[in-house]
Amino acid sequence: MLRPDRTIQPEIFRPGGIKIPQVGSEVFANGMKCHVLRTTDEPVCRVDWVFSAGTGDCENPLVPVFTAYMLKEGCKNLSSARIAEILDSKGATFAVRPFVTHTVLTLLCLRKHVEELLPLVQQLVFAPTFPSDKLSLLVEREKYEFVLEQKKVQNVASQLLREALYGKNHPYSLHKEQSYYKVSSSDLRKFHSKHYRSSNCSVVLSGNTDRELYLLTEKFFGKAAWNQGGSIVKALWPSFLSSSNYKIKLQFDDSLQSGIAIGAPTSAMGEDGHYAVNTLITALGGYFGSRLNKSVREEKGYTYGIGASVSSFADKSHFSVRTRTRCDVVNEVIDTVRHEISNLAEHKMPPDELETVRNLIVSQINRTFEHPLYLADSFISLLSKGTDFAYYRDFYDFLDMATPESLRSDAEKYLRQPLYEVVAGR
Repeated sequence: MLRPDRTIQPEIFRPGGIKIPQVGSEVFANGMKCHVLRTTDEPVCRVDWVFSAGTGDCENPLVPVFTAYMLKEGCKNLSSARIAEILDSKGATFAVRPFVTHTVLTLLCLRKHVEELLPLVQQLVFAPTFPSDKLSLLVEREKYEFVLEQKKVQNVASQLLREALYGKNHPYSLHKEQSYYKVSSSDLRKFHSKHYRSSNCSVVLSGNTDRELYLLTEKFFGKAAWNQGGSIVKALWPSFLSSSNYKIKLQFDDSLQSGIAIGAPTSAMGEDGHYAVNTLITALGGYFGSRLNKSVREEKGYTYGIGASVSSFADKSHFSVRTRTRCDVVNEVIDTVRHEISNLAEHKMPPDELETVRNLIVSQINRTFEHPLYLADSFISLLSKGTDFAYYRDFYDFLDMATPESLRSDAEKYLRQPLYEVVAGR
C-alpha cells in the first residue's frame, strides 16, 4: 500500500479556467420567453416560472411575499391537502421564493411525472383562492418568527445598515413588523391579478431537458395569453436616501453581545470596479483564512466569526462587514476593521494571498456550475440583474489579469470612502 509522505506539501495547481454552460432561449406562442439548460442525463427535471414582480412592486412589501406563499394553500378545484397529496405521491416539490424585483416558482420532479404535474402548477398559478383562514395562520406564524429574528442583534445591525445605505422606505431595505398587520386576501388577489400573467413571466427549464419538455411546458403555459388585463404599471420606488449619520447605535440593555455592521456603497454589476471590490472584500473577510478572521478572531479573540461580502442588486451594490462581539470590545473591533480596510489600500497584497483568493473565487464559480439542479438559481439571479453567465467569464478574466499593485490601486479608489458603522447592543 502506497503511503504518502505527510511532511511534504502537495503541489498546488491553479484551477484551469471555467466552463460556461450553454443556454438555449426560445419564445412560446404567447410571447413568453423560455430558457433551456440541459444539465444532466439523470431522469429529473426542474421548471422555474419567473415573474417580474417582487417586494418592490407593492406599497406593502409583504403582499408579494404572501401572494407567493399562498399559492399552495388552495386553488379553484383543489384544497391545500389535495395539492400536498399529489406532490407527495409523485415525490415532487413545489417551492416559491419572492425577491425584491421578481418571484420564482419552482417545480422539481422526476422527468416521467412532469406531464401530470404541469396541469397542477397551472391551476395554482391561474386560479388560487387565497383562503382567509389559511392566510391568517400563515401571517401569525411568519410574524412570530420575524419578532424572534428582531431580537438578534446581528440581524438588527444588518437591517439598520441597509436603511442607512438606501433609505428606510426603499425596497432594498428590509420590511418592518407593522407590515404584517396590513395583509388581506383581497390584497393578494389584486396583486396576483395584476402581476401573475403570461406577459410578466418567463420560464427556465433545467435538468434532463428535451424537446418534449419544452413542448409540454408550452402546452400548459405558452399557447395562449393568460390572466391578461390592463397594462402593468410598475411601482415607483422612492429615491435612494442615504443617511447623513455614519455612526448608528441601537441600545439593547439586556444583550450579552453587540451586533456590528460596517459598510458602504460600491460599484454595481456592470460598473468599473465591481470585480475588483468583490476580490478585495473576499480577501478582507470572505473566507475562513481571511484578514479579518485572522486579526479579529484568531489573534485578538474578539469574536467566534466575522465575515465580509458584497450584496448586489440590479442597479446598486454595497459591501459590508458583519460580526457579533462582547459589548466591551466593540470599539476595538471597529478600529480593527477600519485598519484592515486601510491596509488593502496602503499595501500591496502578497502574491501568495492573491493566489489563494483567486483560486477560492474560481472554485466558488465552478461550484456554481457543479450541481445540475441548482444551476438555474444562479442563472435566474443573474438574469434579474440584467446579465447572464458571461458575468462569470468576465470575472475569471479579471482575476487572471489582477496584480498586487492593481488591487492596491483599486482599494484606494473604491474602498477609501466614508463607512457606515452600525452597532446594536450595549
